[in-house]
Amino acid sequence: MLENDKAYAADRVAKLQTLAEKHRESQGFQADVPAVAALAQARLLLATNYPDKALEELEILSTYARKFCRGQLLVTGHLLMACARADLLQPEQAQVHLLEALSLGHRLGLVRTFLDEGEVLRKMLAALASKPLGSEDEAYLGRLLERFGPANAGRSSESSTNGASSMLTPGSWRSCN
Repeated sequence: MLENDKAYAADRVAKLQTLAEKHRESQGFQADVPAVAALAQARLLLATNYPDKALEELEILSTYARKFCRGQLLVTGHLLMACARADLLQPEQAQVHLLEALSLGHRLGLVRTFLDEGEVLRKMLAALASKPLGSEDEAYLGRLLERFGPANAGRSSESSTNGASSMLTPGSWRSCN
């Protein structure tokens, strides 16, 4: 992320945090606001090399995702937690989050959620391919790695423009049925 992009992102995240404070106890669609703010803050913290602080925000996101049965957000949270743990040189904990994301992502039929995290995640998933997995998760991991295509640089890749399509199913929105 470029310096001026970081400053702009920090400004936007600060505004989101202010809005999130107003909706901490909200119900309905407004309950989403603190979770969205936590996700944005976590992404900014990861981009600015504060993975320990990002984990705190990701806990807020995960709590929300479990409470409101948001499977895709839970997967995103696990993926970002894996990135944060890897940044903190905690490979075993990173792998736990990756395996959780892989298993839930497989059940929900998610592809875009993984691809959007880019090259850093592709490398982590490629390393996971050498580990023993259940046959269904192993096949799913293989399909995900194929969809990433050629390697790109950065935390977020250009995979969203390389023709990889989203795979949305009714279950991708909810995981608690």
